[in-house]
Amino acid sequence: MARKRYRLLFSPAILILLFLLPQGCIKDKYDFNKLSTRAQIQPSWVFPVMKGSLQMGNLVKPNDTIVFEDNNAIKVVFREDSIFTFRAAEVLDIPDQALETVRFPLGAYRLEDFFYNGDITLDQMAQNFDPALYSLLQTRDGTNAIFPPIPDQPGGSYSLTPFPNFTQVTFSSGIISLTVGNNLPVDLSSLTLRLKRTSDGTTVGNDFVYGGIAAGTSKTQTMDLAGLTVPNDLTLEIVTIGSPGSTPNTVLINLADGLSISLASSDIMVASGNAVIPDQVFFADTDIFNLNVDTVQLTFLAIHSGEIEYTITSPFSENLVLHLTLPTGRKNNDTLRYDIQVTKKKSLQQILSLDSAAIDLSTITSQPYNMLPFEYKVELLSSGNLVNFDLTDSITFSYQLKNMSFQYVKGYFGQHEFLVPRDSVNVGLDEFFADINGTISLTNPKVSVLYRNGFGIPARAQLNVVGKTNDGNSQPLNAPAIDISYPQDISDSSTEGTIVFDKNTSDIVPLIDLHPAWVVYGGNAKLNPDGFQGFTNFISRGSSIVGDLEVEVPLEFRIQDLELKDTVENPFNSDPTDSSGFGLGDLDYAKLYVSVNNGFPVGVDFKIYMYDSINRVIVDSIVIDKAIDAAPVDNAGRVTEPIKGSQIVELGQTELDNLQTVDNLIFTIIFNSTNNGTVDVKIYTDYTFDFNLAFGTKVNLDF
Repeated sequence: MARKRYRLLFSPAILILLFLLPQGCIKDKYDFNKLSTRAQIQPSWVFPVMKGSLQMGNLVKPNDTIVFEDNNAIKVVFREDSIFTFRAAEVLDIPDQALETVRFPLGAYRLEDFFYNGDITLDQMAQNFDPALYSLLQTRDGTNAIFPPIPDQPGGSYSLTPFPNFTQVTFSSGIISLTVGNNLPVDLSSLTLRLKRTSDGTTVGNDFVYGGIAAGTSKTQTMDLAGLTVPNDLTLEIVTIGSPGSTPNTVLINLADGLSISLASSDIMVASGNAVIPDQVFFADTDIFNLNVDTVQLTFLAIHSGEIEYTITSPFSENLVLHLTLPTGRKNNDTLRYDIQVTKKKSLQQILSLDSAAIDLSTITSQPYNMLPFEYKVELLSSGNLVNFDLTDSITFSYQLKNMSFQYVKGYFGQHEFLVPRDSVNVGLDEFFADINGTISLTNPKVSVLYRNGFGIPARAQLNVVGKTNDGNSQPLNAPAIDISYPQDISDSSTEGTIVFDKNTSDIVPLIDLHPAWVVYGGNAKLNPDGFQGFTNFISRGSSIVGDLEVEVPLEFRIQDLELKDTVENPFNSDPTDSSGFGLGDLDYAKLYVSVNNGFPVGVDFKIYMYDSINRVIVDSIVIDKAIDAAPVDNAGRVTEPIKGSQIVELGQTELDNLQTVDNLIFTIIFNSTNNGTVDVKIYTDYTFDFNLAFGTKVNLDF
C-alpha cells in the first residue's frame, strides 16, 4: 500500500505576501545580493482540539434488548419465547384398547306355561275293565244300585289336546302339576297315571301315584321336567285304578261321570327344541374393563371424542336387542347406555359414540382407578312363530375402545420422567478471549425460564449444564432442582412461574468466567417427585406448559487489566529523505493536553507500539499510564462522584522520527474498573464523561 505523507504547502498568494510585506521598511543601504538563499521559521502553537460531555443515557438508547430501569441502571435483556412446549397429548395418550370378545349363550329360554283340562268318563274307563264288570256297569247306568267294586286294573289311554306353543322341547327346568278330580259316587282306593309320547308310546318322566281319592275330592301330583324332552302330542295312561265296596250300599250309577284331569306347567325354562319363544331378557351379566393407559391411574375421564367399535353376530332365528350400559358413565345428564338392534342370523359391525361422555373410573374398591364397569343384557323380540333353538348357540360380541381423546382427566400420573436429551452448543467464548489478556467478570448475570403451566401435577425440574474449554477445563452450573408451580383446581387455567439461575442459586458466574468453548446441557422433569399423594393430578385437553427464556445481564462487572490489542497501518509513515513537503520530521515536538472529568467506574491506559513488520521488531513506544482513572463507587457499585484528571503526553523528536519510519502501529488499551477490578461496579444512564483535548507543537521549517 502507498504510504501516506502529510505536508504543509504554501499557496502563491501567501508567498507573495511574505515577500512584499518587508519591502515597505527596506532601506537603500541593504545589499540584497548578500542575503542567504535559505530561510528558517520555528513557530510554536497550542490550540484546542476537542471539548465534549458524554452521558450514558445519550450514548445508548433503550430498545427490546437494552433496558433502562427506574433507578437509571442499565441491563441487557435477551428473550426467546417458547423455547419448549409440552402439550397435554404428550403427557397423556389413551391408546386404542385391546379387542375384547364375549359370548352370550342363547339358552335357557323362558317358555309360556301350557295347560290341559279334560274329563275321562266311567264309560271310557269301563271299556278297559273286565268285560263282566263293564256289562254290569252298563246295566246299572242311570239307576240307584250298588256300585260294583273295581279291582286295581288298567283304565285305558287318552290323547291330550296338543300344546300350541311348542312342538318338542327339552326342558332345563320346570314343573308339571297333574290334578285329578274324582267325580264318581264312590271313593277311589288307588290311581296311577302316566304320560306317554303318542308317536312311539315311550314314557315321559315318572308316574303320578295318587293313592286313594275320596268321592267328590281331588288330588295333585307333580313331575320335575328338568332334562326331559317332551313333544306336544301326549297321551295320558291310567296305569291302575281301583275302588272298594260301595259305601253307601246304593248310589246313582252314571257312566257319564268319571275323572276330571287338569294339567298345568310352571316355571318352565327350555334348553332346545322348536317353540314360540316369548319376549324376554334371556341373558344378563356385568363385567369390568381395565383401561390400559401405561402407568397412569385415572379416576375420572371426561371424553372429548372416542368410540366403541363393535361386531355382533347372532345365530338365532329371532331379532334381538343388546342393551349395553356403563353405569358410572354420564352423557347429557343421563346414564350412558346403548341399545343395539341385532337382526336374526346376521353379523353387524358399527360404532358407538363416546363423544362428550364422562366416566367415573374409581367405583371398584379393590382397584379404584382405570376400571370401567359395564352391564349387558340380551333381549329377545318374539315374532310369535315357532323357531328352532339350542342353548349351545351363542351371540358373539367383540368390542374395542378406539380413537380416545380426553377433555379432562383426574387421577395419579405416576413418577414419569421427561428427559431433555443431552446436547451441546459451541459458544466460542474461548476464541473471543484468546487475544484478550486480563479478566472481565460479569458479576450479576441471570438466566430465567418463565413458564406457564396448565398441568395440575407436581413436577420437579433438574437442569444439568456444564461449560467446557478446549483444553479440558470444565465448570458445572450446579443449578438446584426446582419445583414447578402448578394449578390447584381445574378452574385455574394455568399458573405462571419463573426458574432463576443467578449467582445466588447457581455457579453461573464461574461458568462464564471460564470462557467456555462449549456448553453441554441436558436435564429432566419428574412428575410427582414426592410419590403418591392421592388421586389429585389433573389435566385438561387445552393444558400445556410453555417456557420462555430470558437472559438478563445488568451492566454490573469487574474488569482487571483487560487488554485489547489491534495492529493498524501507520498513517504517519513517510520517507525521511523526501524534502518535497511538510512531515513529522519538521516538528520539534508534539504535545497532547488531556483534561477529563470521568463519571464512569472504568479507567483506561494506552500503549502505542511502533512496529517494524519487515524486521519484526518494536522500534519505540508511547505509554500513557492512567490516562483516565476510574471513578469511586459505593457498596452498591454506583459511582459516588466523578474523578478529575489531567495529563500531558509529549512526543519528542526521536519519537516523531521513529513514528515516520515504521509501517505499523500496535494499539493496546488496558481497562480496569474501580479499585483495580476488585469491587463490583454498575453502569447507570446518568453517568457522564467530560473531556478537553488540546494539541501543542513547534514547527522547524526550512525553505
